[in-house]
Amino acid sequence: MEIFSNFMRLISLSVRLFANILAGHLIILFMAGALAVLLGIAALGWITIPAGVALFLFEVGLVATLQAFIFATLTAIYLGGAVSQEGH
Repeated sequence: MEIFSNFMRLISLSVRLFANILAGHLIILFMAGALAVLLGIAALGWITIPAGVALFLFEVGLVATLQAFIFATLTAIYLGGAVSQEGH
């Protein structure tokens, strides 16, 4: 049961990180021109391109940094629990 628990932790961290990266990239793509292409309104690009750049900076500056911190912290907690002598 412990092996299954550790495996599921690894899967949950991986899926969580992948989903956050994918969501951020899709929002950037959508705001950086995909909305103008989908609607067929070229003038909308004057609004969506700056919004896409702002979202990219937000994604890199805050979201990616926070995700890296959370991922590193959870990995350290899980590794610490895996090598501790308390459970054995």
